Amino acid sequence: MLLAAVVLVAAGMALWRQWQAVPATGLHTELRPGPLALASLIVLGTYALLIETWRRTLASWGAPIPFAEASRVWNVSNLGKYVPGKVWQITAMTVMLQRLGVPLATSGAAAVVVTLANVVVGFLIVLLLGASTLDVVPGGVRIAALLIGVGGASLLAAPAVVPRLARMVGRLSGRPVPPMAVPARAVWWSLAGCGIAWLLYGVAFRLFVVGVLGGASGPTLSYVVAYTGSYLLGYLAIFVPGGLGVRELALTATLPALGLATAPEAVLVSVASRLWLTALELLPGVAYLVAGSRRQR
Repeated sequence: MLLAAVVLVAAGMALWRQWQAVPATGLHTELRPGPLALASLIVLGTYALLIETWRRTLASWGAPIPFAEASRVWNVSNLGKYVPGKVWQITAMTVMLQRLGVPLATSGAAAVVVTLANVVVGFLIVLLLGASTLDVVPGGVRIAALLIGVGGASLLAAPAVVPRLARMVGRLSGRPVPPMAVPARAVWWSLAGCGIAWLLYGVAFRLFVVGVLGGASGPTLSYVVAYTGSYLLGYLAIFVPGGLGVRELALTATLPALGLATAPEAVLVSVASRLWLTALELLPGVAYLVAGSRRQR
């Protein structure tokens, strides 16, 4: 908690210094409700895509659940990402799935596969479309390449390697180990769903910029790179809830570097997009919790 607080304070001070250091004349805003509404709908639709991706990944392990239940579990457990550490979201998800009859090993394996696929595909998109944005972090390109290589190889090899490892552990320990396989379908569903989701997020982010600034310069793929790269850097800051501060700092550096915004516009967009995305992430989960409490009463 202390480390998270230090990071948040440092990030907030850095953003404030950047805001104070730029002339106000470099800032242009023109709120446009239409693009903002469309961007929000695309983000919510992307959530539905990720839920279906995760649901089909579970089904690959022989644990199908209805979409309505999957949506409830996904949105409620998603609230855990705002607690320092990255384990609370997966912990809440596995506990809720156990109540639906999904084995702990299956829910945990599905969560790991989807998370790993999300990170691998995200960094691959950034590396292919805008590797220079990774320079925000020293050695960022090398780190991304390493994550893609190790993570991608692990995902692709898992269907063949994991069952053999389970048998090996059983022989070495002298105890029977339940057969644990990683279906190839689970890997491919995760990779495809997460890849499409990153592209949709980038499209929504460009529309959000139009809605806040009144226009957006540069190609849509540049916004995909800016959003994906900054989000992943925030995600990998494991002690910071929701990547708060880290994602904003990365975005304020990336947008001007790609020619998508001036420095003051980048600060405004990064802070405004944080508020926008946080609201879109929290509202569904809170709505499910309120509806559940009413049913219990």
